[in-house]
Amino acid sequence: MQIIKEIYLDFYQTEPVLVTAKQGDNARFVKATLLDHGNLFPVPDGTTANLARDEVWNACIVNTDGTVLAPITPDMQPGRLPAEIELYLGTEKLSTWNFILVIQPSARNDSAIEGTNEYTQLDILVNQAREEISNAQTATESANAAALNANESAALANTAASNANVAASSAETNADLAMKAAISALDGKEAATSAATSANAAADRANEAAGNIEQANIKPLAYSVSGESITAGNSAEKPLIGLTVHGRADQVSTTGAQLIDFEHAPTRSCVLVDASTGTYRCNMDNTSYSFLDLPESVFGKILSGKGKTLRFQCDASKPNTLISIVIYGTREDGLDYQDAAGTPGSNYVEMVVSDQFTSVTRAVLRFNQTQGATTTDTTTIYSGLMLYFKESAVLSFELYTGNAPSPSVEYPQAIDIAGLGWATGAQLWDMGDVSGTQSAKVDVSVPIPPGTYTLSADVISSDTDADTCLIYDYTNNIAIGNMARGQEKSKTFTTDKEIRSFVFYASVSNNGSAGDTFSFKNIMLNAGSSALPWEPYTGGKPGYYDKGIEVDVTGKNLFSLDNDTVFAKEICDIVKKTNEIALTATSSSDTLFCQYVCYLSEEVTKYFCGKTITVSAKHKTNNSSLSPVIFINLYNSDNKTIADEKSIYFKRGSSVTVIVPKETVKIRFAFRVDQLRGQVVGDYVRIYDIQAEEGSTATSYEPYKTPQSIHLSTPNGLAGLKVSSGGSYTDESGQQWICDEIVRNERGTGKLIQRIGRSKVSDNLLAPVTLSNGNIALSISEISGVSSSNQEALFTMAPVLDASDPDRFETGNAYSDGTGFVIVGTPDDTLVSLAIKYGNCEFLYVLETPVETNLSAEEIAALSALHTYSPTTTISNDAGCEMTAAYVTKYYQGVGDAMFYGVADNLTTEASGTSVLDAHQGKVLDNKIGALNDLETTAKSSAVAAINEVKSETVSLIPTVLFDSPTRVGSGTFTESIYNFERIRIYYKIRYEYGSVDIYTSFISADGVVDLIGFFDFNNYLGAHLHRINLTDTTFSTVYAYQYFPPSTEKTDVGGDDAIAIYRVEGYKS
Repeated sequence: MQIIKEIYLDFYQTEPVLVTAKQGDNARFVKATLLDHGNLFPVPDGTTANLARDEVWNACIVNTDGTVLAPITPDMQPGRLPAEIELYLGTEKLSTWNFILVIQPSARNDSAIEGTNEYTQLDILVNQAREEISNAQTATESANAAALNANESAALANTAASNANVAASSAETNADLAMKAAISALDGKEAATSAATSANAAADRANEAAGNIEQANIKPLAYSVSGESITAGNSAEKPLIGLTVHGRADQVSTTGAQLIDFEHAPTRSCVLVDASTGTYRCNMDNTSYSFLDLPESVFGKILSGKGKTLRFQCDASKPNTLISIVIYGTREDGLDYQDAAGTPGSNYVEMVVSDQFTSVTRAVLRFNQTQGATTTDTTTIYSGLMLYFKESAVLSFELYTGNAPSPSVEYPQAIDIAGLGWATGAQLWDMGDVSGTQSAKVDVSVPIPPGTYTLSADVISSDTDADTCLIYDYTNNIAIGNMARGQEKSKTFTTDKEIRSFVFYASVSNNGSAGDTFSFKNIMLNAGSSALPWEPYTGGKPGYYDKGIEVDVTGKNLFSLDNDTVFAKEICDIVKKTNEIALTATSSSDTLFCQYVCYLSEEVTKYFCGKTITVSAKHKTNNSSLSPVIFINLYNSDNKTIADEKSIYFKRGSSVTVIVPKETVKIRFAFRVDQLRGQVVGDYVRIYDIQAEEGSTATSYEPYKTPQSIHLSTPNGLAGLKVSSGGSYTDESGQQWICDEIVRNERGTGKLIQRIGRSKVSDNLLAPVTLSNGNIALSISEISGVSSSNQEALFTMAPVLDASDPDRFETGNAYSDGTGFVIVGTPDDTLVSLAIKYGNCEFLYVLETPVETNLSAEEIAALSALHTYSPTTTISNDAGCEMTAAYVTKYYQGVGDAMFYGVADNLTTEASGTSVLDAHQGKVLDNKIGALNDLETTAKSSAVAAINEVKSETVSLIPTVLFDSPTRVGSGTFTESIYNFERIRIYYKIRYEYGSVDIYTSFISADGVVDLIGFFDFNNYLGAHLHRINLTDTTFSTVYAYQYFPPSTEKTDVGGDDAIAIYRVEGYKS
């Protein structure tokens, strides 16, 4: 009984094909004829196929005529489901154009038991395996019988030969008998060999069938997901099946439009936070303003832009603040300035530069609050600052590169390679972290010459007498000064003598440090009066270093109060758990809040940084007039707030979304019994199910799971180049990449695949080339391992253009000439001048042949230890790499563990007797037995023993259906006695409430009475339905059904089929 819908699918289809089906059916199939531009597509032998839709896919049958038969499975939910046919041949994959499955809802209400797994293919394969194993047993028995006959015939031949020697008078007769016996023995041996061959072939087929079961069973019960931050839904508490980290390389390029030179722009009441993002922290009120003074180098650019639109913009602005442009200079109309201000809250302002200017003497960008603003929050973070002449489109933020495009010789742009950091060479400290008790003397390897320096570090001390730690110049017996404790603290000092030794203290003095422990971590010592970001010591030369890649596995909920740091605890007692806190007021006060304030641990904080986080919670309180609240504040390394305070007022809502900047180092939570002061003794609030999750929407609560983290060493980085075709990986946006990869596959092995090479221009063969436009170019050839077919590349000092780009011959550009690369100079350049300019230019390129290296045992072990959580897992990394992860879903439980149950059924016999096999046959049999040792079972002596072990351990997971009815009924008969099972599961519905209950048969009372209970909401009270049934060994029947309406305790009879609702009973054995 089947319905087969025949369709045509083209790999270049433009019009969607619709296939309609009914929810819950398991006898519907799609038969697809595959076309290539309207022509029949030849499906190669050995091709396998899947029907893919959303996160689920089903194995298909590839027919001999090239058509594909795909099942429409019962679990498909109502609606329009995009689907495709995927073909696999070895490592190659080809997908059809999408077609649409239109699933009509079933009229039957079976929502309490939803299909979640793909059983169809598994059932087929289990039956195949059962048949093949039966065939193998039969063939083996035939082999044993034939071998026994061969032995008996051989014995008969030996006896006959002996008799021939003894009885010479009957020699002829006995010789004839011996000959016949020998022939019989030979026939028996041939029969044994033939039977053994049949047994081996049958065993091969059984092995293949069992492998198909495992393969088919894993696929429907495991998903593969990709992305930079992967969310694995419906995941089980199981090890990852496989994980691949895909490499990447990025490079900043600019148009030269940016007019703000961040490193040389004087400021007032503004601090440059990050030049790479154009971020400033400004402090102002409604009577004063902050500003940036543009350097003189930009005045001429502004003057040459007379009559053009000058635009100043940022990423965002506060509602009560505005930004403006002011230009000062001499003008023909006698005025000495021009200004333009944006509207309050706007993130941009535009000005058409007056043509009256004859000179520009000053240009200022201002930030201020509006007049009359009453806010006391005077700190505003402005990021993405951009000043440029707007031609037509609005531009995105870019770095200042001297008003010229980059990368270039003047403004090279380092290639950001995953797993590698870029050191500028500014680090002068070569001695690593410093720690100790009381003090620690450190002798530097390279003496520090006279000059002005800034030393920064993350400082921790157990000392409680002060909040700073002393640093001492031991060489010259001079105190450098005290450094504040905390992250990224710094101290600037000047020395007129060389320093060879430093002393670090736990407190402000040697005496004050006695017995105290301390550490200075991530020490950065650089010239100048500003602290630079940490980088390793590279001998004063710029270059890459092995930063590595950190892979993190977390649950959905990132919030935890474990290991938090108390900031304040006022007039309250608290009870605290990981995702819950209860506060009880211990006194009344008009000046203090009843609150608990804390900083989240560093372990928790790091998973918030750089993300959009939604915080949600529930609460209970003893006083409905109270207004409990949660406040959230973010702080940077200077202990300055870097975002507006966020809050959850439980009378208004139960969640809030927070954008957490990357520079966040502390996150403070304040939990208050009430938003105001004045609670009385005994007032309390319990705030529970606290959840912080990535994204802007609050979802259902999940408990916090302790994160997992591994560090992957990448001495050469994990690079990748964007390509238009022939990529090894396609990312979420559809962009193809040829990239290096770290792979830990499902077999527990791993390797590093390198597809990208890295070189320096000076390390290759260089030659001058004269171009058609007269420019002299530098030809780079004999590049190690360079691909002849794919010439994608990145250069640190030149943009790489396509080989057909008409601008490729222009000065400063680079392009491929088919065998190497060319960098274009000027007509005045020579080989020597070009080699000097570009000799240190680094570049990435595609390798002709990938290089594969096995991962170390330690690396494989670390990757293999990663596991998913139930029911949601997030996998991320700190290098911006996309990843592909294969994981086991929660549906694996109870199905995957029992995948051999059908095969093992009734196979409980033991092998007996002996087989007479020749050496070859014995080796074949030994090889077969050797393969069994790879099974992760205790029993390894035979396939039957191993399968029986799996059966015995998984039988309790497979239910026997004792009763199943399409309509809900109040009485019925079981297919067998319930006392044949350790427990039974009853699925029921009372009125409108679904439920199920597991009952251990040994606990059923003598009268067989069982109560089924359902709850319902009645005018904000909790009502109850009670359905009492009576169980015998083979039947069930209704005793009564009542409903209880609160607040009274009256009960009402609710008889009838709509109230009495048992529709399925299952039995489970131990």
